[in-house]
Amino acid sequence: MSTIQEMVKNAVSKARNHFGNDVSESRLMMKERKVNKVAHNLQIEREKYERAKDMRAVFTYKYERMTVIVAKDLGQGDFKDPDALTKLDEKFARYYLDACQAYDNVKMSAASGNQANNDPAVIWKDVPQVWKAVFDAIGAGETASPPRVSVLQALILPMIAHIVHDLPLAIADTLMNEPSQANADDFDRINDLMGGRFNEIQREISLRYNWLLILLDGAALFFDEHIIFQTIRQERSNAWRDATRLLRARNDQEKYERIRESIIRRTLAYITFYRTPSIWWLRFAFWLDHLALRLFMALKWPITTSNQEEQPQTPPEERPALA
Repeated sequence: MSTIQEMVKNAVSKARNHFGNDVSESRLMMKERKVNKVAHNLQIEREKYERAKDMRAVFTYKYERMTVIVAKDLGQGDFKDPDALTKLDEKFARYYLDACQAYDNVKMSAASGNQANNDPAVIWKDVPQVWKAVFDAIGAGETASPPRVSVLQALILPMIAHIVHDLPLAIADTLMNEPSQANADDFDRINDLMGGRFNEIQREISLRYNWLLILLDGAALFFDEHIIFQTIRQERSNAWRDATRLLRARNDQEKYERIRESIIRRTLAYITFYRTPSIWWLRFAFWLDHLALRLFMALKWPITTSNQEEQPQTPPEERPALA
């Protein structure tokens, strides 16, 4: 091969590598931007809940923070299938945001006297059963009343509903076929991210919503990152298995519905347990947390609104409107 031919070949190879890398980085930036838009939607809702002293603020804050962390990792190319992960992130968040909106719609309709039907099955048909149970338990939208639950319960109950119930449905909705090894690896990567940042976000929640939780953590009264994280990690693994079962049953409607019903029953059992726990030290931790929360709400809540933590990177003017 002549020197000129070698020079041309090298130039073409460098150009391909250069533009290929640019395209890859551009695609990752687009995925990061999409996930940051999800975080912005959560931020908008969280700010609304905080202004109204709505207990949904606690879980929404945690969800917003984790979404920002995932977006940052996505932009750094730390996932094997960023396309699928981005779609899953968007679909997963919609389950929560849509449930919030549907619940609020029913409450507003009842308050205005515009309900044309008194049948609960008709009134609540657009609100998933597990989310109605959670929102009723934490007193969602009851801004004029003392809080029904502790900060711990306001965090744990929605986490259970979102992970045990929503996550397998979101995975099955997003993936047309059974999850690949790349999907499984990315799922494990999210678990690792949650584990690595859980203690940090736990402290932010304590400082923002109830300082007493820092003391409870120090006294090992349940709000210990290892106990909570291991529970959530286990349920995320169960959600992955449930999603695989749903995907395998997608052509058998009867079997698919049986699996869905089993997911709903398990979620409701968790909700019942954490709403009225039978373990004495857990009841005591919730009671102390609730007592302090009522005091803080009477004075100032959130206690602090400092924004030193990471924020979504999408400019405010590009925030998508919620349906």
